[in-house]
Amino acid sequence: MVVSPSSFGQPSSAGAVDVVIAAEDDASGQAMQAVVAELMARLDRAATVTFASSVNAAEVITPQAGAEVRLARAWIDLSKPERVTLYLVDRDWERILIRHIQKRAGHDELAREAIGHILENAVDALAHGARIGTAPDEVRSENEGAEPSLRPPATAAPIAARAGTASHWELGALYEGELYGPRGLIANGPAAVLYVGAQRGTVRPGVWLTVQYRLAMIVDTPPIGVRLDGGTLRALAGVDVALNERLSIRLGAGAGIDAIHMTPRLEGKPGTTIDNDEDFALVVARANAGGEWWVSRRLAIALTLSCDLDPSGTRYAALVDGVKQTVLSPWPVRPALSLGIMTE
Repeated sequence: MVVSPSSFGQPSSAGAVDVVIAAEDDASGQAMQAVVAELMARLDRAATVTFASSVNAAEVITPQAGAEVRLARAWIDLSKPERVTLYLVDRDWERILIRHIQKRAGHDELAREAIGHILENAVDALAHGARIGTAPDEVRSENEGAEPSLRPPATAAPIAARAGTASHWELGALYEGELYGPRGLIANGPAAVLYVGAQRGTVRPGVWLTVQYRLAMIVDTPPIGVRLDGGTLRALAGVDVALNERLSIRLGAGAGIDAIHMTPRLEGKPGTTIDNDEDFALVVARANAGGEWWVSRRLAIALTLSCDLDPSGTRYAALVDGVKQTVLSPWPVRPALSLGIMTE
């Protein structure tokens, strides 16, 4: 018997979702409800959650007479020690999706999140007119008298591969070091990151922005030298490729600006005159390749390998007694590595 209904989102409608959770204990059921609530809120879908002692697969595949119209109905079975099972039927009970996630000892949270994201992708697909799962008669004929098969229906595969339309926002902080020039000169400093991309799908396009403050770089080639202060801005078109629920690869390419304040330095020549400070804005191209590992639902560790391309042949020079002398010629191709954290 189903007990303890709980609703969230907008009032029930034909675009709403009903979810039944069967769990071994109240804590597990409440944790699953929290996952469902968050993911359905992302889709802006009203949802009603009820709890049951078990899920009857035969009842799942049988349309309920007089049932109110819903975008989808789902049953999440957490009661089995070896796996979590999701059953989902569409608005007209014409097709049924069945998915299983294997449990690992001590990692029940991962199984709940994985099944929750499958539910999210399926509901989003239905909302956009996709067909998922298989026909009830096929499920019934293949599994007469037994629980539906562990094999996922082939027709459901496109759900994971389609990119969603909702926006996904990430903010982050990282520290980046870039191999800037000869003699191991490193341009480094903290940076803030903003990533905006598609919410769902295996391949998710997006936009990647970074703003970095660079610590001062001092280059001395006695008797002259320069000090470089400033920061960078990068804007890239990006794409995320999801390897699983926690790990993704992020690729990007674009351009940016290096804002630099140059201060000439002079040593050991009293009475010698040098040029005044100068400010520069240099345009560079950038390519990024990195990975994100979500250690929790809100926090990820990001590691990124980048490469800046400066086609202008930038040179920093100081004017000494009216004669321009080159102090630093940065490398035109400058690799960089960054490590940071992201949150959504």
